[in-house]
Amino acid sequence: MHKRILCLLVLLPVLLSVHAQPSFHYQVSVPLPSSHKYHIELHTAGWDQDTLVLKMPKWMPGYYQIMDYGKFVEHVSVKDTKGKMVLFERISDNTLRVAPARKRSLVISYDISTNRKFVASGYVDSAHLPFHG
Repeated sequence: MHKRILCLLVLLPVLLSVHAQPSFHYQVSVPLPSSHKYHIELHTAGWDQDTLVLKMPKWMPGYYQIMDYGKFVEHVSVKDTKGKMVLFERISDNTLRVAPARKRSLVISYDISTNRKFVASGYVDSAHLPFHG
C-alpha cells in the first residue's frame, strides 16, 4: 500500500505537467478612437519551452485574399507580470519570437493601425468599431 502511494506521489507532478496547457487572455481597447488604433494586450502563461513563436494570420476565413494584417502592428513590447522587459525579435511582419518563455507569465502589447474601412479589415473611429480577431 505504501509503495502505491509513494508511486502516485512521484508520478502526480509528471502527470499534471503533461496535461498543463498554456493560457491566453486578450484585452482589446481603443484609448483614442480618432487615432484609428486598437490596443491589444495578450496575457499568456504556462509555456513549457524556452522560445515562443507567435504568428498573426495573413488572411481571414471567408475572405481569401492575402491581407498582411501584421504590417499594421506597431509599438510591440513584451514584459513579465512585474513589468520587466523580456527579449523578443520581430522575425517578420506577422511573426514574433520571445525568449525566454518557459514557466513565465508574459504580457505582449501592441497597437493595430486601422486606416481603411473595408470588409476584411478592422476600422476604428468615434462611430465604428468592427473587430476581426
